[in-house]
Amino acid sequence: MGAIIKDKNRTWLDIAAQTASCSLRLIMPSEVLSKALCTGLIPDEYEAHLITLMGEAPIAILVGTIDYVAATKHIPTGLIWAHVIRWMELWQMDCGNADRYHALVEVSRTKIQRPST
Repeated sequence: MGAIIKDKNRTWLDIAAQTASCSLRLIMPSEVLSKALCTGLIPDEYEAHLITLMGEAPIAILVGTIDYVAATKHIPTGLIWAHVIRWMELWQMDCGNADRYHALVEVSRTKIQRPST
């Protein structure tokens, strides 16, 4: 990613978890976010966090986080993107926030269809 993370100890995952927790009383731990992205399963108490993250976080944070989690957990990036797109459809973000939804779908397609080297 081209964005600079000033605190070298913070990861994209940490930034996304913090972003997801803005204005919510319960703070989402980075590991909860990582597990949700990997499995597609969201603990009930953190659903609002994921809705906030998907609906409001800069797309660069989502892309950086998904790439980071895929690399560190050794799972396909496409699997995480499939969870993200499914969540957005479940929460009807494809209707209420259609421009953002379609932008994320396009990003997911480029990430899933990388040419082999």
